[in-house]
Amino acid sequence: MKDALNQQIKQLRNRINDPFTINLHILGQTMNLTIERSEEALYRNAERLINLRYNMYASLYADVRDKNRFAAMTLLDLALMLQRGNEEKSQVVSKLTEITQHITNQLNESLPNE
Repeated sequence: MKDALNQQIKQLRNRINDPFTINLHILGQTMNLTIERSEEALYRNAERLINLRYNMYASLYADVRDKNRFAAMTLLDLALMLQRGNEEKSQVVSKLTEITQHITNQLNESLPNE
């Protein structure tokens, strides 16, 4: 299992064409990451989003002392956002396919028969 994980890490590193090292501060932890330079904004935005969500739950439930609970709530919230986004994307693709088919049918009907 460790060999498979090392192989995956090696593949990830090989995919980075323009390496760039950044420090992210997430939930009180500093992470030093080597990323694709073009994705820096994505990582920075993800850092902000995670910290904002975590701090929101920490302030809403100030009487709760379990910091892991806030982290779990944050993870659940972000996972739900991802799933909802995927569902919306699927609905858009389905609607576009339907519209494309309708346009194709209309064009085929308007063409003279040969």
